[in-house]
Amino acid sequence: MITVSLLARSSQELVDFGSAAVVLADMVEIRLDHAWGQDRGPWREAVLALGLPFVVSLHGPNGLGSLAGSLQEHVALLQEAAGWGASFVDVDCEHAHLLGELPEGCQRIVSMHVCGAWDGTWREAHGLLMARVTDTDRVKFVVEAEDAFQGLQVMAWSRDLPARDAGQLLFCMGEKVAFTRILSLAQGDPWAYAAPPRVLSKVLPVAARGQLDGWQMGAMHLPLVDKSKPRYMAVLGHPVEHSLSPEIQGAALREADLPVSYMAIDPGGAQCWRAWLEAAADFGFEGFAVTAPFKTLALQCAETATEEALAVGAANTLVLRNGTWHAHNTDVAGVRKALEAAGRKHAGSSDLQDPKKLKALILGAGGAARAVRKACATLGMAVDVCVRRPEAGEAWVAEFGGEAHAPWQAGDGHPNLIINTTPLGWHGRGMPLPPSALHPDQWVLDGVYGSGTTPLLWEASRIGASTLGGRAWFLAQAIEQFEWLLGSRPDVEAMEAALETGLMRGLTRPVPKPSKALALIGMRAVGKTTLGRVLAQRMGRTFVDADEALVETYRALVRRDAPTTAGQVLQQAGLDHFRHLERETLVRLLCRPDAGDMVIATGGGVVETEECRDWLREHSTCIWLDLPISTLQKRLERELGDRPPLTDPSSGSAGAIGEVPGIYARRLALYADLAEFGLRADGFAAGELPDGLIGALQAAFLEFE
Repeated sequence: MITVSLLARSSQELVDFGSAAVVLADMVEIRLDHAWGQDRGPWREAVLALGLPFVVSLHGPNGLGSLAGSLQEHVALLQEAAGWGASFVDVDCEHAHLLGELPEGCQRIVSMHVCGAWDGTWREAHGLLMARVTDTDRVKFVVEAEDAFQGLQVMAWSRDLPARDAGQLLFCMGEKVAFTRILSLAQGDPWAYAAPPRVLSKVLPVAARGQLDGWQMGAMHLPLVDKSKPRYMAVLGHPVEHSLSPEIQGAALREADLPVSYMAIDPGGAQCWRAWLEAAADFGFEGFAVTAPFKTLALQCAETATEEALAVGAANTLVLRNGTWHAHNTDVAGVRKALEAAGRKHAGSSDLQDPKKLKALILGAGGAARAVRKACATLGMAVDVCVRRPEAGEAWVAEFGGEAHAPWQAGDGHPNLIINTTPLGWHGRGMPLPPSALHPDQWVLDGVYGSGTTPLLWEASRIGASTLGGRAWFLAQAIEQFEWLLGSRPDVEAMEAALETGLMRGLTRPVPKPSKALALIGMRAVGKTTLGRVLAQRMGRTFVDADEALVETYRALVRRDAPTTAGQVLQQAGLDHFRHLERETLVRLLCRPDAGDMVIATGGGVVETEECRDWLREHSTCIWLDLPISTLQKRLERELGDRPPLTDPSSGSAGAIGEVPGIYARRLALYADLAEFGLRADGFAAGELPDGLIGALQAAFLEFE
């Protein structure tokens, strides 16, 4: 049973958001922390309007509460709220003796929150709690834990408690131990506490660290658990909060009527891996899906492995059979099936029909990239790799052959197929490849499977390239993973529906905020000012040239007879002072009340200042305008005039042109990390932007208003 905790700050918040918050709840916990000093009549009406059985509670700092008034007044408030028709009253064990007789049908929950005591004293604390309860009380014991290993220790210890079968509530509190709430249900607890849906988190805060929302809780726990022999599986990652594996695997388990609880667990860093795996096996976990950064470790710790896992050098699936860990890699099949499906879908018009004629460029060199290489090899494709670190590229070529490219060189070989295996784009921000490296006759597959599209796919589609999102890959590998872990074919339609539901709830990507400024980033001479003016006009926004604003800042802070261009300021003030002025200017612009209506053309080097990057990331949506290096150099040759070089005020125009490749290589990762949209800018005539581009940008910012 799922009990959603509501920590409303007023009765009106309960009226406005309560019904949406408890849509999947069996019961609701009403935290009265903020009811103190307010009229109780509206609180009572708001609680009853929810139409669910409810628990009333008040908690101090140990329970993440914030209380006013005296102890006697707290107890009196609980006593009063019990009279509203509560099914349970949650009272701290130290104060339970003060609570008087409760109305008929209302039961006490005597609780204890043990915080900051990871020295074993929580075991003794449980004994103190049990000494203060009666046979008619429910018992709630919550231990604060810092990591998954500690959480598993508490849950293993709790299984042998005499009161475990008597409806005791026992779980851990903390960001890394949310999974213990699922384990508590599987071990027979009558209910677990959940948070409101994430979309309401700004108006109804999470009441305790590590609470999953009701959707997640419902997906991970199956009510068919055999309490005499609960079964557990999980997806392991660091981090792992973003994963939708529990939702789609949970849907398949439910359709198959298999009593397995499937959860998401972050075991911590690589140093914790072996200890965690041993503890999980002892606890009774049967298998794991494995994601970054544990795929290589998963293979190393397995006693046996499939040919796919050995060829990749990494495993994304572990199953325990007869006390032995067996490893597999389902990403290989996932990529292959996604590409084959794309070829069938576009039969007659797709190069994917004859993959042996294709050259693929893999972005990244981690475990997912190695699985992609294996999948491409089975289809007969030639494969190159694109990485930022030269040593990673050299190691790849030594092991697999082919060629290694830096991102700023990725467009030179003109690959037929580009496959992104990096996390860039996961939250709707970041491009693993410069927009100038994309071409209309390519296929682009992005392994990111989040909601909406990624900056890479957005630009590839805009210029006419064929695109394929990560959902097909993710689903195909998950289907094979289910078969390998559980020995049966899952309900594919149920998995697809669960994935779409999870994506619609926005678990994997915060949506763009239309109230933010649009900031154009990219190298000098890429066209930020020219395109920015047109973009602002077409979208009904105000255009601001950051270089012009910098000159105004310099005049205001230094001297009124200052130079008239940013280049002249750089020559006069020096690079360090120029970067300081750039930061001051950007902060002033983004703090203006009308910042949300601006299109800002930034200076090319603004991304080199960390504080500027932080401000851009938080207060703007960045559009990366990009050109090939050769095109940038030609433009600079025509446009420089008396403009200074990019970084060294003492060198002349020739120095500015010559330093472009080095500056571009240095800034590339900074532009890529900030980008929510990336545009290849050489297709636009001066002052012209295609209607399709404007429409796509407008849709991106208006769709979620």
